[in-house]
This record gives sequence, C-alpha cells and structure tokens, in this order.
Amino acid sequence: MRSSVKRALRQFARTTTLHGFKYLCSLFCLDRVGWVACCCASACCAGMLCGVLWARFLQVPALLVLANTRHDAHQLPHVSVCPSPGRAAQLFAKHMSVSAQEALRLPSLFHNLMHGKPVPSDHLGVLKRLLKAHDMTFPEALFNITPPCVDMIRKCRWRDTMVPCGQLFQKELTSWGVCCMAKGEKFSKSDEVVYDPKLDLVLECADSEFTIPNSCEFYTKYHGEEWMSPVTLTTGYRFLVQLRYTAIQDANADKLVESKCESRVGYSRRRCMIECKELKCGCSDPLRTFQPYETTVPPPCPISKLNCLRNVKNIDDICPCRESCRRIQAITSVESAPMNEMQHTFDSIYAGLNTRVTTVVAFHMMHSDSKTFDLMYNETWWSLLSSLGGVFNMFLGVGLFSALELLFFFIIKLPAAIRQSTEINLPTAR
Repeated sequence: MRSSVKRALRQFARTTTLHGFKYLCSLFCLDRVGWVACCCASACCAGMLCGVLWARFLQVPALLVLANTRHDAHQLPHVSVCPSPGRAAQLFAKHMSVSAQEALRLPSLFHNLMHGKPVPSDHLGVLKRLLKAHDMTFPEALFNITPPCVDMIRKCRWRDTMVPCGQLFQKELTSWGVCCMAKGEKFSKSDEVVYDPKLDLVLECADSEFTIPNSCEFYTKYHGEEWMSPVTLTTGYRFLVQLRYTAIQDANADKLVESKCESRVGYSRRRCMIECKELKCGCSDPLRTFQPYETTVPPPCPISKLNCLRNVKNIDDICPCRESCRRIQAITSVESAPMNEMQHTFDSIYAGLNTRVTTVVAFHMMHSDSKTFDLMYNETWWSLLSSLGGVFNMFLGVGLFSALELLFFFIIKLPAAIRQSTEINLPTAR
C-alpha cells in the first residue's frame, strides 16, 4: 500500500500544474531541498498577504456616501417642554400638603430623581411617606401636579401659521418627568421642503406665586438619538434654538462579517443599558417609557429601591450593549436675549405677553446644514474570493483548475490506488 501511495504521489507531482511540485520528485537531493524551501517560502508569503487583505477588509468594508436629506426620516424631532425640577417640587408641595421642613428637601430630591442620580435615603423616606399617604405612585403624582399643556404652552406657530397647541402637544412620561411632547409625526409636512421650517412657542413657565426664574426645560430628540439633556429656560427671555444633525445609516444586512452594531427595530444602546440594569435590580425605573414590542417588563421599583438603578458601577462591563446600526448625533445651538420693549413689536406672537412669567422659544430645523451618511459596502464574497485567489495563484500557482485537480487526486485517484494495493491477485490455476 505504501508503494502504491508513493507511486500515486509521484505521478501527481510529475503531471500537476502547481508551481515547482514536479521538482519534488527529482533524482537529485539538492533540487528537492531547494524546491521545498521555495514552496514553503511562497506559502508563507501567500498566507501573510491573505492576512493583510482580511485585516483591511475588516477595517474598511464600506464606502461613506452622502445621502439626500430632503425626504429623510430624521428631519423632524420630538420637541418636549417640561417643568424644571424646582417647579415640580413646588407643585408637589402645593398639592400634597407638605410641611415646611419637608419642602426644603424636595428640590434636590426631584433634581436627583429626574436626572438619574442617587438620592439620599432620608429624602427617599420622605417621598415614600408622602406617596403612601395619598395612595399614589410617583408617575401618578407627576401627572397630577403637572399643568395641562394648553396652560403651560400658550401660543404655537408652525411655519408662520398659528396652530392650536393642543393639537401638537400632549403630556407624556419621560426620563425627565412628565413633559408636554410634540412628536415629529404631528408636524404638518409637505412633499417638497425647500426651506428650513420654524416652530415658535410661547411658554408660561411660572405663575405669580413662583419666584424661581428657571422654571421650564426643553429637549429635542431625533429618531435614533441616544443621549440628550434638557436645556433650562429663563422667564423674560427669548431663545433661538437651531437644530441640525449628522445621521449614519448602516445597512447591516449587506455585511459579510459579524456585525459590531445592532439593527433590531427600536433598539438603542441607552435602552439596552436600562434593561440590563433593570434585570440586575429586578425592577424597572418608574420614569421609564415602554415600547410596543416589549412583552416582559419588571415591575416598577419601590421608592426605597430606586438607588439600585442609580448606583450600578462598571456599567459597560456588566452590560455589553452594542451601538445601533442607525445612529444620529444632534447639535443644538441656543442663543438668548431679554425681551425688552415688547409693546413696540408687530409680531403677533408677542402680543399681550407678561415677560415676568413667560418665555418665547423659536426652533429652527436646519435641514440645509444637516447631513445623512449611508454606509454602502464595496466588498462582496466574490471580490474577496478573487483577491485571495489572485494571491495564491501568484505565489503557488493554485487556481480554480488546480483546486479541481487537487480534489480529483484526493477524492478519486488516491483512494483508488490504496484500494488497488489491498487486492490479492491469485495465480491462474492450470
């Protein structure tokens, strides 16, 4: 059998199209040693070059293409107006019959709760006792104390047209408390947007009994935006807010290797980390919004267990959440100016304003300065296969027909030679 295998290998080496393999059966030992060294060196070079091609393929597998933003889904953000933690604390003390000593603790308590920070245990005890006395949960109390949106947002003007604020804004539970939110879908949209749309709001952020000027906050959120923070508004000032964004849309379905981002509908890294912390603590944040696709959500955390969600350390190590494949980074620039001499203006939005308790906010959606990038993948399995095949063909002479030749030898010729060597040839009887 050994001699049959050697004969088959020798015959293959003499007739193969692979580079230099026929010299491995030379009668001279120096020829065989030299060509073994050459074949090994070529194989090493081919392996190193293939490794370089694969590493480059993993690092830069796509082209970044600037897309048209006119019909982009990120054009219109959600606009939310919220009472500041100080005003929410005062409204809570007014509706819940809080003592003067307890009312002093409420502003810092509400500030920490609405900004996701740890809260001292004695402050949580005060809040727990007040909620238990009125048989309410914390979200229910926030809904009860938050004024209606039509009382907090007096005038609304969208694209130079006055619209009822009740058609745009509704009270919603958010991570920053109960806010008046206008979703992007509620804004009237036309097929052709040839200019940057504007939204003007007149906010009544305080009443005659409230003395703190910073009594309102606002924030905007685009679809796919991960992190945002509210901007504090001061009564008696006009704010000009310019919004623009940079969006990256990653076509995850076209990737050839394992993705480093998540493409599930509704997925965000922030929500993934929230769900991970809830799984660790066994309860959910009371100031948490729920998505329609969520089926199993832990029960809300009691007040005494809220710090479990706030004090999770090494969150990136505990919760290995990936980035979303479709992400957006919003840039908000805010300018403010005091509202002086409003009686001399002809703009109807300023008519009859009491500048002591009101704020005017003008939102400008800067479509012309916003950009959307699409990741278009320029590598396919065929292009990668052709690159690797060219490398092997250059160094070893291994092509498509050579591969078929190798398969034919190992699948048919070599087994046939082994089988033939095991047959016993009996002499012919006379």
